[in-house]
Amino acid sequence: MMNGRPKIVKSRDFNKFKTMAEIKEQQNTPQGRINRLIESRIVTLEERVEEYKQSSAEDFGQFFERYAEAAYSTHYQLKALRHLKDLFADGSTDMEQYLKGAVERLTEELLEQPVTRRSTNPMANIAYGLMKEEDQKLRKFYQRLLEILEDE
Repeated sequence: MMNGRPKIVKSRDFNKFKTMAEIKEQQNTPQGRINRLIESRIVTLEERVEEYKQSSAEDFGQFFERYAEAAYSTHYQLKALRHLKDLFADGSTDMEQYLKGAVERLTEELLEQPVTRRSTNPMANIAYGLMKEEDQKLRKFYQRLLEILEDE
């Protein structure tokens, strides 16, 4: 650092930049379609989250009675899809291998773990049930993504 300013290092690596044709070609691949589908779902879920935030700010009691379960489910899905987006963003993760593993893991969990949780905390029991329902939805979504890859 000179004079309190960070030193700027210039890079001549322009290979990271893509032309518009390369970007369009990449978007037409199954991986590109999957990334667009994930992004579309994330945008939809984020819009729902904003609606839930507004509703909770207006009247939290009414929000809790009407939307708490849906808000929990939305956040659960949003977290999983953001993770998926980050995982696939740089292209270093093999989509097919990851999705197959995720489907297998979710299938095992759904088949082998108890359907209900027997906690003394009723809210924890509800959250556990919602989590299992969302895992079922995520498993179906991941299978759909695998079908897109296999149609290649």
